Amino acid sequence: MCKQYGVAWQQGDTFLRQSMDRGRSHSRPDNGAGASAGCRAARAQLVATCLSLLLAVLLLSGWPATGRADEPGDSKQAPPTTSAADQAQLEKQFEQTLSGATLIGFFTRSDRPEDPLHEDRYTISQVKPLKNGYWLFEARIQYEGRDLKVPLPLLVRWAGDTPVITVDRVLVPGLGVFTARVLIYGDQYAGTWDAGDHGGQMFGRIVRETDSSEQSTDEDEKDAGEKDENAEPPSPGNKNMP
Repeated sequence: MCKQYGVAWQQGDTFLRQSMDRGRSHSRPDNGAGASAGCRAARAQLVATCLSLLLAVLLLSGWPATGRADEPGDSKQAPPTTSAADQAQLEKQFEQTLSGATLIGFFTRSDRPEDPLHEDRYTISQVKPLKNGYWLFEARIQYEGRDLKVPLPLLVRWAGDTPVITVDRVLVPGLGVFTARVLIYGDQYAGTWDAGDHGGQMFGRIVRETDSSEQSTDEDEKDAGEKDENAEPPSPGNKNMP
């Protein structure tokens, strides 16, 4: 690159000196009009030479590609990829997160915007991988007074490390045809759903059976402690006292 700069500069300098010499030779005619015309010609030739030299330097330096390097969308860096080992770990985590879990939350309805939030509950007994990105969801759906158990093969796409349950016009027996995108992250879920003539948003938390049993045990122990505190002490005349 440096050698190309040197060659371009030498050529431009030589051309500039020749143009100045021609301008000086044109500036010595006998009459005033000829002198003025010669000066104008020399100036024009000088300006053209400078512009040509500047353009050559810019082209050799990589312009205009370099000038657009900071513009959005021009970066040639490839997006980060997930290795096969990392992807296998993510899929294992996804299976462990949803198998034996209950999605408890709320949903909205676009055809009833004035309604309060509707309660939502999906109990998933098992999630296991199939082929081509599909997973089998053994689910129990409790939706607007209906209670169904259905196996659903659903596509799961990945946004980096985040799984997105992708439903495209899937028939759910007893409920209808649905399209949805549900994102799973940590112990929460959120997304959108559509049933053709209406739809809405959905969100909530993911509760596992172990979490529920531990919570029930804690509540039982708390209730037992409260009962012990409220129990009346034995009277002094009680014969059962030691």
